[in-house]
Amino acid sequence: MEHQPSPAVSNKLEDMPHIEPYLASSVEFYSANNIPIEQASWNAETSELTLEMETSEKNQGYKGVGHGGFTSILIDSLAGFAALIKMPDLEKIAVTREIRNLRFVRPMPIGVLIKATGKVVSVKADRISALAYIEEAESGKIIAQGSVEMSLIEQEKDTSI
Repeated sequence: MEHQPSPAVSNKLEDMPHIEPYLASSVEFYSANNIPIEQASWNAETSELTLEMETSEKNQGYKGVGHGGFTSILIDSLAGFAALIKMPDLEKIAVTREIRNLRFVRPMPIGVLIKATGKVVSVKADRISALAYIEEAESGKIIAQGSVEMSLIEQEKDTSI
């Protein structure tokens, strides 16, 4: 499954005010995993969230090969942030319920530019379904793909103020 490049992107996550609290609360997690999630871009035309990043030794399992856990984090994260943008009710949050059909197509090379993309395919009152895939940016060869089912749950209110 080779993916054609999508049209120009229209929005950076860091420029979307309703995303900022979620982005801010997860910045340590993404920094620790060497994922510049704040650089992801939303394409309103295709409803895709895309992140381009260069893989590094911090992402590897074996020398020169990306760790499967890192690959899984990217699939889950891009699907989750795509869901957040499309959520019908911002009083709720989307939490991963299940990662289905996670398929590692080829090893993720280290030191290359990759493109990770998430796209919402279904929104219901209590759940959101999304697809995500990772590809080599230059060749378009798929590295991994999967579908993510998220539950929508009530957001806990901050009562500390």
